[in-house]
Amino acid sequence: MSFFSKKALSLILSTTLVTSSVFGGSAAVFANEVENPVTSQEESVNESNLSQELIDTMDQYIILNESGEFFIDPSVDLSTILSEEELKNVEESIENANTLNSETIENQDVNPGNVVINNESVTLSIYDSELFPQNNGAVMARAYYSGVTKISSYWWGFKIYLSKTVVNTAGSAAIGAAGYLASTLKVPHPIGYAIAAGLGAAGYLGTNIPYGVELRINKTFVSSKVRYIPTGVKYQSK
Repeated sequence: MSFFSKKALSLILSTTLVTSSVFGGSAAVFANEVENPVTSQEESVNESNLSQELIDTMDQYIILNESGEFFIDPSVDLSTILSEEELKNVEESIENANTLNSETIENQDVNPGNVVINNESVTLSIYDSELFPQNNGAVMARAYYSGVTKISSYWWGFKIYLSKTVVNTAGSAAIGAAGYLASTLKVPHPIGYAIAAGLGAAGYLGTNIPYGVELRINKTFVSSKVRYIPTGVKYQSK
């Protein structure tokens, strides 16, 4: 599965089943003040079998090397820390992340954006001028006020930052927005749909937001198949 290629409709539909169940009334919405006078909403849910407790436990044992590959510290005996099912989910998530990271890095010369590897994530940052070259001058002049667009890949999932320009151009229909995000940001369609589902649940699709937004996408595993779930969305601050 390529970080920079579209996925089949069947994958979109299978992801739809998961995201719709997450946002079918179980999400808790609460206000979060940002620097501008507008109040943002933040969706807070976590239906993933990679729970926040598990992520917090494992973060200290997972290493990201300079090639963008995650691996578990070999000196740690995880059988004394995790259940068999938890360890399986962690290993599958790491394998999935390494596949996506590898293809992100390999394709950085032919796709928009700049890839940076730090001690926690592989981050692809994209200027609006690369996504909308016809508006290069105007977009760059507004860049500070429009937020940033970048995708940070962690072993457990993603943090997605979308500029105001990207969100406002995505459209108001979830499936249409998913296709737009997949083709524009070059993410797999299931991830694009998870992004669109998160934006839609928070009421950001089809609205004129003040700045960009920040989303959190967690993975979950069903019968050894990965699914992507939006677990948080809020405004970027100015």
